[in-house]
Amino acid sequence: DGVYAFAVTSNDGSVLEIDDLLVVDNDGGHGARRITGRIGLRRGVHRWRLLYFQLGGGRALRVEWQPPEQPWRAIPAQFFYHCSGRE
Repeated sequence: DGVYAFAVTSNDGSVLEIDDLLVVDNDGGHGARRITGRIGLRRGVHRWRLLYFQLGGGRALRVEWQPPEQPWRAIPAQFFYHCSGRE
C-alpha cells in the first residue's frame, strides 16, 4: 500500500489510467515529453489502460513507475497479465 508515481514519455499524445482514474495526461500533438502523476494504491490487482497516438515525425513511448521510497524504473513484466474481459 502507498502512493505510486507514474511517468509517461511520449511523442505524440498519451494518457495513463489506473482503475478508471486519470493518472497521467500527456495528450495532444507534441515532441517527446515526460509527464508524471501520482496515485494511492492498495496491494492487489489494478486495471490500467494506456492510450497513445502518433501524428508524424519522431516516435516515443515509455512508461515508468516509482513505488513508495524507491527509484524510478521501468515496470517489471511480472506485474502485468492479460485478462479475457473486464475483471
